[in-house]
Amino acid sequence: MAASNYIAFGVGLLFVASSLPKLLHLPDLEVRQFMAEMFQRYTEVFPLKYIGISINPDLYRTLVGVAELGSGLVLMYGRDPWRNWAALKLLVIMVGAAYTNVVIGDYGVIIVNIVLGSLLLLFITNNQR
Repeated sequence: MAASNYIAFGVGLLFVASSLPKLLHLPDLEVRQFMAEMFQRYTEVFPLKYIGISINPDLYRTLVGVAELGSGLVLMYGRDPWRNWAALKLLVIMVGAAYTNVVIGDYGVIIVNIVLGSLLLLFITNNQR
């Protein structure tokens, strides 16, 4: 169980850290432009676009950032039933991110999605009651 707590804290910390550039108005213009360009590309292959649902890139970035921040914090500091739900939500985000990276051809980033998704799946399976 202790290893599971370390996995949860570490992965949660990574998601909290990755959410901050998505949510904060950073003074670094290059980071802001990079995020804007990436989420513009992501909206072009948004999975729900094929059934007629489109999304604004800024809204998409904000929603992903909020989900990562909230779930990452719950994964780090929450109680077990909530931590499992947070890990499941983050796993869904990782599956969506892997799909997006495959479709846009950004194959180098997929390994990050696979590793984080595997750690989340490991946490979920080891944390079952």
